[in-house]
Parts: sequence; C-alpha cells; structure tokens
Amino acid sequence: MALYERESTKTTSREPGIRAVAVAMLAQRRWKLVSADELVRGVEQLYDASTPHNIPLTILMVYTQALYRACAGLDGYERQQRGYADLFQYLHDSSWRFAADLAPDERVEVSNQTIAEIYYRFAEQGDHTQYTPVRNPAAFLWLALRQLRNAIRKWRNDALLPWDAVTEEQPSPAEDQPEHVLAKQELRTRIRQCFLCALQQHPKAKLQLWVVWMKQIDGFEYSEIGAKLDMTVSNVRVLHSRGLDQLRQDQEWRTLAYEVGLIEEPEHA
Repeated sequence: MALYERESTKTTSREPGIRAVAVAMLAQRRWKLVSADELVRGVEQLYDASTPHNIPLTILMVYTQALYRACAGLDGYERQQRGYADLFQYLHDSSWRFAADLAPDERVEVSNQTIAEIYYRFAEQGDHTQYTPVRNPAAFLWLALRQLRNAIRKWRNDALLPWDAVTEEQPSPAEDQPEHVLAKQELRTRIRQCFLCALQQHPKAKLQLWVVWMKQIDGFEYSEIGAKLDMTVSNVRVLHSRGLDQLRQDQEWRTLAYEVGLIEEPEHA
C-alpha cells in the first residue's frame, strides 16, 4: 500500500512540468485540436507504459495520434476540419526549414498542396495502389513532412515546364516537312503560347497547368500522371480540373480547345 502511494505521488509530481511544456507547445504551434489537459493525461499514460524521458517528444506523439484520428475523419467532420487546420499550421511553419526562400503565397500553396495529397491518400487508403497509405498514427507527421518536401521539390522543378522543350525543337526547313507535320508544329507553338500566357497570369498554377499539358497534349492517363508526380489519381484529377479552369479564362485557349476537340463549342468572354 505504501509503495502504491509513493508511486501515485511520483506520478502527480510530474504533472506541472508536463503541463507547462504542453501549454507552451500549443501556443507556439497555434494548435487547438487537443487541450493541455488531454495532452497531460496522454503523456502520463505513456510514462506509465514505457517511462519515456523526453517530455516534448512524448507530447508530440500524443498529439500526432489525435491528429491522425481527426484528419482520417474518425472523430467527426468538425474535428476533421480542426485537425487539417492544425496540420496546415504545422506544415506552413515546417516549410521554412526546407525552403526559406519561398514567397508567402508559394508557402501557402505548397502547404495546401500537401494537405490535399494527404486528404486523398486517406480517401484511397483502402484501394490497392502504389501510393503510401496513411495507416500508422505514430508516423503521421513524418509522412506529412515527407509529402511537404515532395511538394516543395515539385514546385521548384515546375519552373522547367514540360512545354519548354518545344522551344528546343529544331524543325527542318519547310520544304522538307510534310504539310501535316508543319500544321502540328504550328499548333504546338500556339498551344505553348497559351500555356505561357496563363502561367504569367496565374503563377501559382504551375503544377495545375503541367497536369493539363500531360493529359491533353502528351496524352497521359491520370494514373500515369499520378505515377510520374507521385500523387493519387484523385488529386491529379483535381489539379487537371483547376488547370482547365485557369485556361478557360483565355479566349485564345478556348478557340484552340474547340479546334482540337476539347470542348463542344467555344465559350464567349
């Protein structure tokens, strides 16, 4: 009985220190999904089970598992929304470690792109695909950071857009070219100009326009694009749709789209 009382006193004596670290971490991260009281209880349970000594890391482990449940939709819609809001804060702050030179709107964009990819991975984790499933609560933030690094890498690589290769083409003199080849080259040049104009107007849409190019011009299937960009098919579809929306604002693109059969009739501005 005396041993139980001493152990109980020992456990209680840890609570102020755990709470102080939990309160500071929640304030620093601007997290609202889990309260300080919940973090304290979770940490003390882990202490009882394995006696860890790194309080900040243990608090992060408790929070990570709660965040996983929320983002997976296991705790209802409201907590899912709150979970993704907290995850966005974490990714946005973490992006400074991987790419301090990003502009504010670029930082928001890569964070949102990461959120979207995680959301669709959750939605498709029951399917047998080549994508990394989101199944391990303890590794959830690690997976999110890895996806963030991928999003930043794609963002930087997108500066070299796939249609830039068109500028390197060295067509043979006109007299050596069949008429249908010349027509195709002219069409590709017009299409490329439309994409470049859209990119100037919507610089944050680089990845979206890239997906449209691969789908509509290069003829790749959604699954092939997803494999090339390490994205789920659902997210590729969303990027394709958004890219088309950006292009529809350009009158020249609408005319081209009608000519090549992408739309049934040209829309009028």
